[in-house]
This record gives sequence, C-alpha cells and structure tokens, in this order.
Amino acid sequence: MWVNMLESGVYLWIILSGIQIVFTVYFLLAYYKVKKISKSVVASSNPLSFSIIICGHNEAKHISHQLLSILNQKMTHPESEVIFVNDRSTDKSNEILQHYQSQFPRLKVIYIPIDKPRKYQGKKDALMHAFEEAKGEYLILLDADCAVTHDLWAEDWVSWMMTHQAAVGLGIGKYEKGKGLLQEFIQFETLNTFMQYGSYAMNNRAYMGVGRNLVYEKRVIKKAIQDPELITLFQKTIGGDDDMMIHYLKTKDHLILPYFKEEQATISKSPESWKVYFKQKSRHVSVGKHYSQHNQLLLGAYALSQALWWVLLSTFVILYILTDTFSTQFVLTILIFFAIVFNLKFFNYTIWNRFHSKGQNSFTFVWMELLWLIYHIILAPFIFWKNNKQWK
Repeated sequence: MWVNMLESGVYLWIILSGIQIVFTVYFLLAYYKVKKISKSVVASSNPLSFSIIICGHNEAKHISHQLLSILNQKMTHPESEVIFVNDRSTDKSNEILQHYQSQFPRLKVIYIPIDKPRKYQGKKDALMHAFEEAKGEYLILLDADCAVTHDLWAEDWVSWMMTHQAAVGLGIGKYEKGKGLLQEFIQFETLNTFMQYGSYAMNNRAYMGVGRNLVYEKRVIKKAIQDPELITLFQKTIGGDDDMMIHYLKTKDHLILPYFKEEQATISKSPESWKVYFKQKSRHVSVGKHYSQHNQLLLGAYALSQALWWVLLSTFVILYILTDTFSTQFVLTILIFFAIVFNLKFFNYTIWNRFHSKGQNSFTFVWMELLWLIYHIILAPFIFWKNNKQWK
C-alpha cells in the first residue's frame, strides 16, 4: 500500500511538472511579445497633453524626497500638469506642496478637508477628485512614494500609448533592493506579479495593474466614472482601485497593454518589515475574489500547481534520505523532470528580470518559490476577508 501511494505521488508530481512547464512556456512566449511591443514607439509631431496624478494621505516624508523627479518632467504640451490630491492629511503635506507650487506652476494641488464625507472608501475617493479635475488627454497614475529615473518618462509613456492606440498602459512598479531575506522575496514577488499581469494582458486577458505606474486614456475614464457598474465595483472594496478599473475596462473590450522597460519602471521604498509587507499585501489579495472566473482559475492553477510541486518534491527528498523505498527508475524520473522544470523556470525568471533589474541574480528566484508557498498560505484567508480599514 505504501509503495502504491508513493507511486501515485510520483505520477501526480509528473503531472504537476507538466502543468508548470506549460505555464512557464506561456510566460516565455509572452515575454518576447511584451519586449517587442515595448520597443515599438513612434514619436509624435503633435504630442498630446497628460496629467500625472498622485494621491496621498499624510505623505509629507515622501513628498519631500520623491516628488521632485515628477515635477522635473519635460512637458511639451501647455496643458500637461502634475496633480497631487492631498487626501485629508494632518501632517505637513499641505505646507510642502504649497512651497513646491510656488516653484512649479504646473503643480495643481487638490486639498480634501478632513471633515469632508467620503463618497468612496480608501484611495478611490481621492482618485475620483483627480479624474474630474484632470485636463490631460492621458492620465498617468503614481503613488506618493514613487520616483522615476529620467525627465522624459511621462512623454515616453504618452508616445507609446499613442503608437499602440492603447486605452490602458500597464507599467512596472519596482522596489529599491535592500539586504536580507525579506528584500530578496519582495524582488521575487514583484517580478512574479508583473510577469503574470503582463503576460495575460499581452494575450488579451488583462486582470490587474499597479497604481504605482499606470496610464489611462482620459476619454475612457471620463465615460467609466459615470457608469453605475463601475461605481458599484468601486464601493465593494477599499483597496484595489487599479484592479477594479482594469477589470471593468476589460469587460468593455478596451485595449490594455503592458509597457515594460527598466527605465520606465517607477521606484518605491521597500517595506522594512514582514509585518508592514503582509499588511500591504493583505489589502491587495482581498480584491482577487472580484477577478473574472477565468482569471481566477488561471491564477489559482498556477499558484496551486506550483505549491503542490514543491511540497511533493520536498516530501520525496525527505523520504529518500530517511528510507530506501525509491527505485532507481523513480529517482531518475524525478531528477529528469526536476532538471527540466528548474532550468525552464531559471531561464524564464532571468529574461523577465531584464525588465526589472538586469544585474540581479535570478538563480535565487526559483528557490524563492518555496517561500512563496508560505506566503500564499498566510494570505489565503484575506481573499475572503472584507477589509474595513481606510487606506494608510
């Protein structure tokens, strides 16, 4: 009986290996599509205007350090602007923003008083104010703690959007790399996230983006925010404003594409503790239950097959060390499939990492999947848990 169970376990693991190979090949093929489309940009002789939108609540510290890279953006069109929505802040945010306004005329500050009732929970309320006030033909979303690496960042976004006639552009929001296991895992999880939403968007299955680097065509947003369907979606959760908007726009058949280049990624400060990191992620995963059933199935199949693959493999290793129940044939079979899957994963992470951080060693990313298994176990309850806390 024990031998039969072990044999069944090995066969199941081989099936899981096949599923992982299929997903990995899917991501590899998507990478080359994303790479090609991200390189294709035609500069326009008549550039359109844009509004860079940042929403913040008690962000005085980040405003002081990060906002200058945004305010120094080249703005060819006279109506291009930077909008900062100061959402009910009680710190010195308003003083700092007023100081910047005196130096940068294109900075527009929308101050929401503390006692003003919310129409929407969380960041969505501030976003709606910005959407209504924005003049630009393209709306470029950032977080208050984001910085960019060059002064043509926004102009490049608009040129790319115009080249591909995209209604939505999905960018990469990466974190500064620090030392330690947490920082290594954050780099891995960030890569895994944009690899998935970039791949699915490239194959017409967009389901999310990150609000730290996201671009909308204004005409699409102006129509969307008047639709009761979107309003209902926005009222379901506190977080997930970006995911809800992507989900809604995808149902309306708008063109949603990824624009992945290392120099177009935004950079944010990395969470400094596991507690802060998991608090942040618990808000994000709680939105997953609102994805389409098809996307839930794909995301779940990838994560579950990967988790079971590692669990069974770890079990085989332990049994091999402690017992002599494995035949030579089983050992060779496991080694062959492990070599195929591991090397495919390593190559896949290596090339996707070129969008993220070219100098980083991708070998550790494969092993980080073991930690990702624990990550999913911890966060799984939040998929069904309703978040009742306001943002930050």
